[in-house]
Amino acid sequence: MVMPVFCLAFAKVNLLLRVLQKRRDGYHEIETVMQTMSLADDLLFEPLKEGPIEVRCEGYGVPGGEGNLVYKALLALKDATGAGWGMRVRVRKNIPPRSGLGGGSSDAACAISVASALWGLDLTVPELEAVAAKVGADVPFFIRGGTQVCTGRGEHVQPAHPLARSTWLVVKPPWDFLTKEVYARYRYSLTDVGPPASMLLGELAKRGLDGLSRLVHNGLERAAEELYPGNREVRSVLERAGVRCVAMSGSGSAWFGLLPGEDAWTRVSAACKEAGWKAFRVRPVRTGWVRRGHVPGAGHV
Repeated sequence: MVMPVFCLAFAKVNLLLRVLQKRRDGYHEIETVMQTMSLADDLLFEPLKEGPIEVRCEGYGVPGGEGNLVYKALLALKDATGAGWGMRVRVRKNIPPRSGLGGGSSDAACAISVASALWGLDLTVPELEAVAAKVGADVPFFIRGGTQVCTGRGEHVQPAHPLARSTWLVVKPPWDFLTKEVYARYRYSLTDVGPPASMLLGELAKRGLDGLSRLVHNGLERAAEELYPGNREVRSVLERAGVRCVAMSGSGSAWFGLLPGEDAWTRVSAACKEAGWKAFRVRPVRTGWVRRGHVPGAGHV
């Protein structure tokens, strides 16, 4: 009998997001540096020797069943390998959806990785990433997680030097953005492109944080502000509270920043609560997912 497996699937932020020219397939070429953070969804996997894929989801009104990315990810794995097993999955959402934090993609990558092991497939990391790319552009990143440079639509991943040990803030205001709507508003401009990833990677290699503030950038912020002008107020509140490296994550609507010290959390979280925003204190992690109970130690920077 194969025992159930409990896992944590981590959120991500985009330390850098450069949106480049539109491609022939209608998508935009991007260059982004993504980093997994300790905010995580909680997943339970119960393998079935035969039978269907069952996905139940709790929290934030995210659908289960065929409408959930975990279901689509497991189906893609079965299609790619011919596996005859089934899986029962319970997802507890802690990562806000429609936030640019990649929660659905993280859950999907976790499901692909765990099912590969539980079903006895034992796929290599490149093979897992190939299946993940069929599910969504962000999903391959979460197979390994940590700090990575992602190009193309985001599906081409290259590990980078890890972000130094530090404490960060993730803020989710009450409004939501749909990725396709934000990209539809985007207009290519040299002023919005931002610095190349190589500059930010150079700072990461120094194992310091002082030079990051001038390099953290998201080229979609202006497009998001056109959809909801109040979006820019998040940056203002965080910077007034002393938070550094402030930027929107992905296509929004979540923001993140580097806390200047542990005592700053009380001040910043109070400001967020007053504004009606959810605030999470997080740390960088070096993986996309872990078995629950394995988090302390090697999983963290």
